[in-house]
Amino acid sequence: RAYLVPLGGSSLQLVSRLCHGPSEHYLGLVQTALGDPREGLRLQRIALARCEAARGRPAAVRIRVAMARCLAAIGSTEACAEAAASLEAARREAVELGLQPLVDAIDAGRVRVAAVHDAALALGNDVAASAGAPGRGSGTVLPFARGSTAAGGRRRLAAANG
Repeated sequence: RAYLVPLGGSSLQLVSRLCHGPSEHYLGLVQTALGDPREGLRLQRIALARCEAARGRPAAVRIRVAMARCLAAIGSTEACAEAAASLEAARREAVELGLQPLVDAIDAGRVRVAAVHDAALALGNDVAASAGAPGRGSGTVLPFARGSTAAGGRRRLAAANG
């Protein structure tokens, strides 16, 4: 985190001049992994605006998926509904761009987002509070690197998925 914060407002590039997108995207991933999905979401929204301004459609698709991950980690009924909408938008654009591996990953993750959303509806309140972890969300439920969630998040996810 300390290395990424000073890079806010810039794009990360390799020596080969390959752009990996806004630094806020990566900082948002770190914030979410550290248990602050609301800050992660704020950063992902900044990253998405920068990608859209630069017409970086493939990076914008990845950022929409990351936004859905943040929203699902927040765990409220509204956040889960927004996560599903974000995933749907990302999937449509991924199909249009021919990003089939990302489409497959989104399709695999949708079932889990729906399960968390259904659990939130059934409880009638914030999934995180019901799970005894106020403000922590329901854990990572989208297809990203394995091991990126805390053990508690995995247990809540397993409970939500039955």
